[in-house]
Order: sequence, then C-alpha cells, then structure tokens
Amino acid sequence: MQQQAEFDLKEIEEVIKKKCKEREEEISKQVNDELTKYKTECEKYIETIQKEHERIQKEYGQEQEKFNKSLKEKINQVKALVDTEKNNTKKLIANAQQKVVEITQSSFDSLVQVKDQEIENLKKEQQKLQIQIEQLEKERQEQNAQIEQQNIDKGKLRKEIDHLTIDFKKASEQKHLEAQEEIKKNVRLIQEDYQKMNQKQIQEHERDMESFKHSLQKTIDKLIQENNKLQTQLTNAEIEKIQMNQSQQSLTECKQCVQDLSNSNLDKESYELLQNTIKEYEQSVQDMETERKMFLSAKSEISEKEQEKKQMEMKLEQKQHGLNKLKERNEICAKNLKACQEQILKLQQQLKEKSELEDKAKEAQQKYQQQLIKLKDNFDKQQKELQSYMAQLNEIKDKFEEEQKKNILLKEEFESEKKRLQEENKRNQEILQKKHEEAILQQTQRIEKEILDQRGKIVEMELIKQKERLKPNNNQLSEEQLQNKLSKIGEHLHNYRRAMTQGLQIKECLLSEIGYFEKQAQMYPIESLLDTGITSY
Repeated sequence: MQQQAEFDLKEIEEVIKKKCKEREEEISKQVNDELTKYKTECEKYIETIQKEHERIQKEYGQEQEKFNKSLKEKINQVKALVDTEKNNTKKLIANAQQKVVEITQSSFDSLVQVKDQEIENLKKEQQKLQIQIEQLEKERQEQNAQIEQQNIDKGKLRKEIDHLTIDFKKASEQKHLEAQEEIKKNVRLIQEDYQKMNQKQIQEHERDMESFKHSLQKTIDKLIQENNKLQTQLTNAEIEKIQMNQSQQSLTECKQCVQDLSNSNLDKESYELLQNTIKEYEQSVQDMETERKMFLSAKSEISEKEQEKKQMEMKLEQKQHGLNKLKERNEICAKNLKACQEQILKLQQQLKEKSELEDKAKEAQQKYQQQLIKLKDNFDKQQKELQSYMAQLNEIKDKFEEEQKKNILLKEEFESEKKRLQEENKRNQEILQKKHEEAILQQTQRIEKEILDQRGKIVEMELIKQKERLKPNNNQLSEEQLQNKLSKIGEHLHNYRRAMTQGLQIKECLLSEIGYFEKQAQMYPIESLLDTGITSY
C-alpha cells in the first residue's frame, strides 16, 4: 500500500509539473502573440506617421524641423509605452506563475495529507478485515450448520410436497372422472327428454296442422261465398254505372236539346221548367254518385275490417297455440333446470373442494418456493462471502507459506546450531562425567568410611542389645546363631550402603543434566524463540 501511495504521489507530481509547464508555455505564447500584435500595430502607426510626415514635409517644408522633433517625441513615447507594456506583461506572467505554483503546492500538500489519511484508514480497515475474517469464519461454520439443517428441511418439504401433489392428483383425477360421469349421465337424460319432447311436439304439430287445415278450409269457403256476393254486388254496381252513364248521356243530350231549344224561340216559363228539371236530375245523379261512393267505401272498409278480424283471430290462435307450447316447454325446462341446478351445485361443491386442495397445494408450493428463494439468496450471499473469504485466505495462505519458508530456514539454522551445541554438550558432559565420577568416588569413599564407622557402632549397639536380650533367656541362643544374625545384619548394611551410593550417583547425574539444560535455556530463552516465531508468522 505504501509503495502504491508513493507511486501515486510521483504520478501526481509529474502531472502537476506537466500541467505547470503547459500553462507556462500557453501564457508565454499568449504574451508573444500580444507583443507581435502590438508590434505590428506600432509599425503600422509608424508607417502612417512617416507617410504623414512625408506628406507634411512636401506640403510644409518650413515646419520640417518642428515636425521631426514632435515625431521623435511621439516615437519615444510609443517606445516607452511598449516597454511599460512589456514590463507589465512580464510581471503578470510572473504573478500568474507564482499563483500556479502556490496552487499546485497547496493541492499537492492536500493530496499528501489525503494519501496519508487513506493509508491510516487502510491500516484500520486491514485490522477490521482481520476481525471480520474471524467473524466470517465463525459465521461460515454457523451457516454451514444452517445449510445442512435447511437441506434436511428441504428434503422433508420436498417429500411432503410430493405426497401432497400425489394425493391432490389422485383426488382431482377421481373428482374429474366423477364429474365426467355425472355430465355424461345428465347429457344422456337431457337427450332422452329432448327426444321425448320432440316426439310430443311433432304429434302436437300434426294435430295443429290438421286443425289449421280445417279452419283454413272453412275460411276459404267463407271467402268464396263472400267473393260470390261481392261479384254480384260488383255486377250490380257495373250495371248501375252503365245506367248512370246512359243517364249522363241522356242528360247531356237533354242539355243539348235545351240549348237548342234555348236557341229557338221558347217561352221563358217552359225554359225555366226545363232548367229546374235538369238541375233536379243532376242533383239526384250527384246524390246517387255520392251514395255509390259511400257504399263502395263502406264496403271496402267492411271487407278490410273482416280481413283484419280474420287475421287477428288467426294471430290470436297462433299466439295461444304458441303460448301453450311455451308453457309446456317451460315446465319441462323448469324440471330440467332444477335437475341441472342440483347437479351444478354438486359440481360447484366438488370444484370448491378441488380449489381448496389446489389452494393448499399452491400455498405449500409458494412456501416451498419462498424457502428455496431464501435458501438460494443465503447460499449466494454465503458463496460471495466464501469467495471473498477464500481470496483473503489465499492471501493469508501465501503469506503463511512465505513465513513458513522463513521458519523452515530458521528451523534449519536452529537444527544446525542445536547439533553444534549438542556436540559441545557431549564434550562438556564427558568432562563433567569424569569430574562427577571422581567426585562420586571421593564421596563414596567418604560415605563408606562413615558407613563402616556407623556399622561398627550399630554392631556394638546390636551386640549390647542382644546381650541384654540374652541375659533373661539364660543363654538360650548359641554363638553360631548370634554370628548368623550378625552376618545377616552386615549383609543388610552392605545392601543399604550400595543402594545409597546408587541413589547418590543418580541424583548427581540428574543435577548435572538439570544444570546443563538450565545453561542451554539461558543461552536460548524460549520467550525470544516464541517472539521470533510469532513475528515471522
């Protein structure tokens, strides 16, 4: 991380230097452009002034000296202005460069502070990550246990769902078969009812047709009679019409005669009488005509009304017949409808039960799917955490392998040093063994002397005790027995002395070995070895 931070700082310094250099080049370019523009403008001004001077010199030869002086002054002023502008631009460039340097320095310092802060934060995060790795390890173990439990629960749920689906399929197939049988039965009954109803309708239709034929024959006979009557009336009307035509002709002839007579010399009275008779006759003819028209209109109205009446009667009969049929059909349909409603209620109940089973199966399936989704999410999360954990573990493993290599080298060095020390120890031990054997010999000799002295004292004490014991027994024990006992006591004392010498030798050996190991421990303290091992790990 520190190398990365140093590399980033170097890159930032290079970028800042590059940017400063580019900015300096840009500013110098702008200044040079401005100076060249200013120079060209000044040259133009000078050219215009020179032209003006030449023109004025030509025009005003006398004022040439004055003009030259003023021209020189103006040129000097222009030069001074150019110099001041140059100095100002240089100052501006220097100030701008100084500001850029200050800004870059401040930004660089802030970046350095930020990078230092980031390094500290990274160290803290590294410590946190170490703690999180340990927590993740614990969580991974817990999650593995949870996953195993969830797999067991999943297997149980799958078995339950399989059992439920099998039961549901069996029940639905059974219900479906029963419903199909009920529907087939109902269809067969309806078809039989329909066939019976069709046969009845055919018979009724035949009866209705026969009655309709009979009534139609009667109406035809009535119509023929009425037609004959109307024919006679029509012939009478035609005769009357012919008569009226004849009377009109006679009337016209009479009028013609009257006109002829009016042309001739007739009496006024006779003429007026004729006129009156003619008018009366015309009036009677008109009345007859109106009566005839009224008769014909009444006749047509009566015939129309009779036809309408007949049509209405026929319609009423047809409607009555249709109503009767509809009533019968309605009764049959009501019965069938009632039966169908009962069957529908049964089927609805069956469908309700089926839907309840389906809902239960769906709920179980949804729960199972939700649990599967949760398990999948947990598994994905755990997989991601495991991947990150494995990556961290791989890093730790690589570090551990490196440290293990170092430890192996240290171990090899330690083994070589140990061998050297063992060899030195053997040499020292041999020297110590020799010294120890000499000391043991001296000590044993001294102990033997002490033991012999003690033995003599003990023998004397035992003899005194035996004598004291033998006094009351009136010399029951012989001297041989006493000598045997004394020899046994001597053997026991010899064995005791030998055991004491062996114990002292073992004690000295153990003390020498303990001293050797204490020296070795002082030379290589275990705390330093542990510290070196832990830091290397």
